[in-house]
Amino acid sequence: MFRVETSTDPNDSSASLSLEYDKDILLGPVNSLCTLTADGRSRLVIGAGAEVAIEQWGGGKLTQVGFFHAHMYVLELKIFKNFFLLSDA
Repeated sequence: MFRVETSTDPNDSSASLSLEYDKDILLGPVNSLCTLTADGRSRLVIGAGAEVAIEQWGGGKLTQVGFFHAHMYVLELKIFKNFFLLSDA
């Protein structure tokens, strides 16, 4: 995860990235990322290989709080209302 830092000068539109946190994802290659907002919290949803993992930020790290094993290669992941839509090639 990167932190985006923008200039406070209105004449300067530049931005810089600084590495905030990294985590090894051993489920397969990460193909999709999206944000799930529920109960006043935002969570990161990761589509990697045949797995969907839900990660929550807290205490300076990501902690897995949920998962789903799909019977397909998760190529794209979308959230519609309170549903996850998964697609493969």
